[in-house]
Amino acid sequence: MILLGNIVAFSGCIIMVLIGFVKEKKKILLLQCVQSAFMGTGNLLLGGMSGFISNGVSIVRNLMLLKYENTPVLKIGFIAIQILLTVWTGDGSVIQWLPVIATVIFVCCFDLKNVVVFKSVLTIGQSLWLIYDLCYYNYVAAAFDIMTLISTVIGIRMLL
Repeated sequence: MILLGNIVAFSGCIIMVLIGFVKEKKKILLLQCVQSAFMGTGNLLLGGMSGFISNGVSIVRNLMLLKYENTPVLKIGFIAIQILLTVWTGDGSVIQWLPVIATVIFVCCFDLKNVVVFKSVLTIGQSLWLIYDLCYYNYVAAAFDIMTLISTVIGIRMLL
């Protein structure tokens, strides 16, 4: 199951990289839905239920953002849904909360205007995903987490 989960996650990681080349917001959101479907399925195959939930909620959120503004009510609603589903399906371990915390960080900081601060905060969320991915043997995603962290830190250094 570990091999299959990593193969599925790899597909999501490739899509994640390709999204970097897309310029239209609508296409980005749609491709992120496909990416999240692969990543969530990979998490599910590896036993990472909260990662599966996080990706599932991301799909619904992105589909909503295709039609509606990203209001504080929507942000709070999606965070609440993710928390409730994680509580409902979780085992009470700290690890299961890492995707939730990463999502809260991302959603709360999404509108930051300062790119350096935004990227700095995102490294915290990405680091949480790295720990989560390693705990669930999602080695492919962990490798991409590391590459994302390195490229983000380099990007921050270039902006300073």
